[in-house]
Amino acid sequence: MTNIKTALYEFTTAPAGEVVSLDLVKSNANIDFDTDDALIQFYIDMAVDRISGLTGRLLQPVVLNGSYSYPDASGFECRLFVWIEKAPLTAINEVAIWDGTDYVALDADEWAEEKTSTYSRILFDSTVIFNNSLDVDDLQPYPIRVGFDAGYPTSDDIPPGLRGAVMQYATWLYNNRGDCSDCTGCKTVGGFLFPNSIADIVCQFIIRRVFG
Repeated sequence: MTNIKTALYEFTTAPAGEVVSLDLVKSNANIDFDTDDALIQFYIDMAVDRISGLTGRLLQPVVLNGSYSYPDASGFECRLFVWIEKAPLTAINEVAIWDGTDYVALDADEWAEEKTSTYSRILFDSTVIFNNSLDVDDLQPYPIRVGFDAGYPTSDDIPPGLRGAVMQYATWLYNNRGDCSDCTGCKTVGGFLFPNSIADIVCQFIIRRVFG
């Protein structure tokens, strides 16, 4: 068996919509010239990407496929499930299982969506799993696939703390382009360096998998 991740998320549409505007970040940074606009926009996009990845919250609406090598199970329920580790989830488009040659969509009565206080889960009738081959091999290491829509519909729907973190982080990245001149007030979150004030906000919004 190949050593693989248990879940893989792929965009089927590019993220769309503005999280914070270029003008807002320039105002925050007291920048009154246009020569660095492309660079500042690059740092805005980087801030959105990093904060979305770390928190599990998609700041722009997008369509994705989540592919899974096998379902999870818990000790206190009979149904198998997979976590959709992206939020906010807005729609489930398809739940499919690999039949050896292609993905086959399951009927609506063969799965159910369960919203929890964190991520959503897709619950399977146990017979669906046992009646389908879920062998993980080099040909198809992810035999379960869920197509879904996720992300905040507009920037007004994004929690202000997250929008503020993107604005402040983009400003910090621009001001410290190259090497950080003074990192004594910084900490690492998920392998990325953040100023303490922004790191604290990001950590507040990181989603943990819990039931309830």
